[in-house]
Amino acid sequence: MNLSGKNKGLIVLSAAVIAVLAWQVYFLLTMPDGDTDAYAHFIIARDIVRNPYDLSLHWVWLPLFHYIDSLFVLSGAGMHAVRLMNVIVWSAIPFLVYYYAARKTDSVRAALISGIIAAAFPLGILMGTTAQPEPLFTLFLLLFVILFDSEKYFLSSVFVTAACMMRYEAWAALGFLSVYILYNFLKKKEGFRLSFGLLLNIIFPMLFLLIWSVLRYRSDGAWFQFLHGTMKFAGDALGEAHASGGILKIAGDLFFYVFWVPFIFTGIIAAAIPFGFKKFYAQNKILFVAGLGILIFITLSWVTKSNLGLNRHFTSLIPLYAVMAGYGIDAIIGKFEDSNKTGLAEKIVSALLIMTVTIYAVIWLYQYKLNNNKNFEGRFKAAEYLKTLEGSAPIICNDPMIEIFSGLDYRRFDHFFMADSSETNSYIKSVLMVTPEIIVVKVSVNPFLDNPTGGSRHEIPLQGGHPGVIRIYKISAGK
Repeated sequence: MNLSGKNKGLIVLSAAVIAVLAWQVYFLLTMPDGDTDAYAHFIIARDIVRNPYDLSLHWVWLPLFHYIDSLFVLSGAGMHAVRLMNVIVWSAIPFLVYYYAARKTDSVRAALISGIIAAAFPLGILMGTTAQPEPLFTLFLLLFVILFDSEKYFLSSVFVTAACMMRYEAWAALGFLSVYILYNFLKKKEGFRLSFGLLLNIIFPMLFLLIWSVLRYRSDGAWFQFLHGTMKFAGDALGEAHASGGILKIAGDLFFYVFWVPFIFTGIIAAAIPFGFKKFYAQNKILFVAGLGILIFITLSWVTKSNLGLNRHFTSLIPLYAVMAGYGIDAIIGKFEDSNKTGLAEKIVSALLIMTVTIYAVIWLYQYKLNNNKNFEGRFKAAEYLKTLEGSAPIICNDPMIEIFSGLDYRRFDHFFMADSSETNSYIKSVLMVTPEIIVVKVSVNPFLDNPTGGSRHEIPLQGGHPGVIRIYKISAGK
């Protein structure tokens, strides 16, 4: 393949995107969403439609994606429609990466390599099939960088604000951008011009974050309860409230997102980055500054156990990684230019690149398909059982997947949080005062409620190695 030829290269890039798109559509049509948080986001959107003024429904998450999801709920579309949106969004990312890199460098080859790496990055391919916010978040950040570099500051401020209202990583990008602007202003860097339009990229997101924080304070009764909740949830889930395990473990955590995640998804491609980094940094400061902020944020969050250390936290960094790798591989090929062996070097590197991204993509996509729903079998059975129950009794259920899989009218579901059995019993009694029958779905190791007198209890093992059991109680008033 001639990586220096724009037309041939774009054909290869387009072919890669089409191949990925075909796999994503197949995956979407035949497999459930493998990311459990996606179901929780969609359930929150359903609750927002029913009670739009209760901001505590957003729990530890930022609101924008829930409001986008709620548009799908209002339209009558299901979670599959959100997944389809993300497939389309992710298909645009490789072309935007190519477009951006082509504007920043004089090397068409570097731009095409960047686009190909972005297209074939297995993590991005998977996230494009979920109903998670990462694909849209990545799109918003990439559009912000492109528009900011083009000095279209009003539009760039819209996208960085949207990103800041969707995921916390954007707060770090905003902070690093602010420091970068201040540094250039104080140092009076050549070519830097401070303007109101440029400052809108700081003012707009800060204003929206301030408004959101005040609204959440009025709702929660405490400042930044959603941030404290995030850290507590991660600490409880991991069993670690702070960094622990000694120097070696902390060192490993520090390199987890910096090196390990990109390495397991692309292999030796990561080794090419240092060869072109100097040129990359000189030409891509905004992309680098924003990406560095996100990388440091997710790394420190993992070291302090304030996040769960999930691979998907790296998703928004795929464009940065792809462009850096594109510059690096281009620099490696360029080292042969003076020896009149550029053509041969380009062919060899092209073959290695295509072979590497293909092998890693095939391995990871096979694993995704193999492991996608192995833990969902019990929930599928519970959803099917719910559909066999006659009537339209309200259903108290805290499991978003069972609700989504059932396909029942979402307005039947009550998301009362069943943490304590006595409180739940009291709540059930209050509900039965206004309705003759109620269904309760609870996932737990031990029975959460007593067997209902005159009612029924149906048990389904969770399966997939989990010790829990799904219990479906049918309770009638006066029983």
